[in-house]
Amino acid sequence: LKFNSKAPFAQLEYEYGPLTVREGVRHEIAKLRVDTYTTLAAYGSRLVQGGAAKFSESVKNVGAIWRFAPRWSAFVASSEGFGLPDAGLVLRGVATPGQSVSNLISLQPIVTRNNEIGINWRGANGQFGISRYDSRSKLGSVIRINSAGVGLVERVPTTVKGWEVSGEWRPTKPLSISGSYAQTDGKTAATQGAPMDVSLGARSQGPNKAVLAGNWKWLPASQVRLQATHLFNRDINIGRVVGTSKLEEHFKGYTLVDAAATYDTRHGKFGLSIENLLDKQYIGYYSQAAAATDPGNTYAGRGRTLAVNWSRMF
Repeated sequence: LKFNSKAPFAQLEYEYGPLTVREGVRHEIAKLRVDTYTTLAAYGSRLVQGGAAKFSESVKNVGAIWRFAPRWSAFVASSEGFGLPDAGLVLRGVATPGQSVSNLISLQPIVTRNNEIGINWRGANGQFGISRYDSRSKLGSVIRINSAGVGLVERVPTTVKGWEVSGEWRPTKPLSISGSYAQTDGKTAATQGAPMDVSLGARSQGPNKAVLAGNWKWLPASQVRLQATHLFNRDINIGRVVGTSKLEEHFKGYTLVDAAATYDTRHGKFGLSIENLLDKQYIGYYSQAAAATDPGNTYAGRGRTLAVNWSRMF
């Protein structure tokens, strides 16, 4: 297959006192060309006539930042996104005889409309922010695994809502403590026109996450960072089945700790990092969530891993 994409765009910015407004438009022109082929035996060994699928869409964005008080600002934004579904999986999963690449509706682009609003505070010894977002697509892309273990792309509406809060505190100049919490709730429908009551699976969204980190500049040219990341439990779509695809997923959360140190010299920046500092035994998010329908992707996460690096700017 061969994919070509062009996207001319224009972006404008206007400032009026404490208000900044940005808006723009991007025109997406895409073409996917595929030769005639036969699907794998697992997908029915079906002949699919080659051809080209062409897409053209103008996507827009607009946003504003209002600095309404000293150290305080608020923002609001609305934008559109353009992308294609997993073309390889769509082409492999053609189940109806006599199909042509040029008329596969599953290859139609995903146009997403995103809205976000938030507020920020920045002070001499810290900062804080909270935001809320909403992302929707009338013709989204959801990958489901059927009873034969074959992945299929379903074109159904999707919506993702969430919020995030983050903050940083600097009690002294060389020391800072930061944290964040993000919560996501994605929904889709079993079929076109059905209620939006199916939670998005692990292929489409992650679990709620909290991060706590500390940074210490023990020398002017150095920095040490210690970070803990916690992924929360997620149990969704209990008892739900669409066709032959079981949608129930279970995930037991875990906490990982990482550490890193850097030191700047005239010969470059030297770094040392340790991933999974406590050498915790764990099964990754997707491996746990999809274990019932995709056992071939069940594997343990990485243990304690040491990395040394050097970089130099010139």
